[in-house]
Amino acid sequence: GGIFGHLPVAAFNPPFEEYWATPQTVDLAALCAAYQVKHYRADAPSALVARLAELVGRPGLHVVEVRTDRARDAATRKTLFASAARAAGDTFAK
Repeated sequence: GGIFGHLPVAAFNPPFEEYWATPQTVDLAALCAAYQVKHYRADAPSALVARLAELVGRPGLHVVEVRTDRARDAATRKTLFASAARAAGDTFAK
């Protein structure tokens, strides 16, 4: 749902949150346990890198859960896109 935060519809809440963002409430650890799938949670970028390095080449299904703040992530992307556009404008202006 995070990508939809860049569309004009994001300004209309409700119904944006329920119908476009579609927040999830599933407990991935419990779901994985029900199907005997290995589940890991990475709470920091360094933990994600370490876990992925550990899992490279290991057989089987592994789920690495990374929780993020969708609204904060969308705001960060908008800031990055605006910076890139300014930088590209400066490049093309020369």
